[in-house]
Amino acid sequence: MVNTAADEVNDDEGRARVTAVGAGKLNVGAAAQAGATVEPAALSIGLIGPGSLPESLALNVTNTSGSADTFNLAVAPRDTDAKAQLTVTPGSLQLDAGQTSTVTIRLTGSQPLPGAYGGAVTIQGANSSLRVPYLYMVGNGVGSDLVPIVGGNGFAGVPGDKGFSIAFKLIDRFGVPVNGATVRFRVVSGGGIIERGDAATDVFGIAAAVVDLGAQLGEQQFSAEVAGMTIDFFGVAQPPLPHPLVLPEPMARTRVIQ
Repeated sequence: MVNTAADEVNDDEGRARVTAVGAGKLNVGAAAQAGATVEPAALSIGLIGPGSLPESLALNVTNTSGSADTFNLAVAPRDTDAKAQLTVTPGSLQLDAGQTSTVTIRLTGSQPLPGAYGGAVTIQGANSSLRVPYLYMVGNGVGSDLVPIVGGNGFAGVPGDKGFSIAFKLIDRFGVPVNGATVRFRVVSGGGIIERGDAATDVFGIAAAVVDLGAQLGEQQFSAEVAGMTIDFFGVAQPPLPHPLVLPEPMARTRVIQ
């Protein structure tokens, strides 16, 4: 159903990107009538760094109809890349009923400019119109947003509880992780303690810390500062529950019935 989805979803920038809508709007009728399938359903080319090109991926097309068919393949980019080109080889397949063949998707050229580049590989047959969304990204190394990944919904314990994890991800304006950005974790309020914390984001743009709740009841706030931005994490120190009263089990008695 992914590959027969309609590419007709728009946002403020025009045709919506793969990261926003995936393949597009589902079309159940088209999925039921399709005479072919393709694997994988999407092409994640990933992050492109210096020296990454060329990149190659395989795409398997299967004729699921009851007769031979010709399938024409092409690349339909959403975003123009002046530096690199995505190609599909061969551009046409002759497949008997039930036959599968493999095509090669190649990204060649020079290092693209920072950005997110998406689109689709289209496959047209007599009774099939398939789209395989693709995406590759090039970062600019400048942090633009912080995404909480651990502890963002808050955490709770009793005063002095230890070992709570908090973590976030730093991304640039294209959604690419930013590596090596200096991080400062600190206690904002509540008397908590930061046991340990990463000094910089890793290759995935992630930095984490382990924190302890302080002795003060109520809300306790921790934060991380990176790339001129701050992300807050909130814990709550609650009164300990009273220990339940444990009564001894009654002793068994034996009675003799006369």
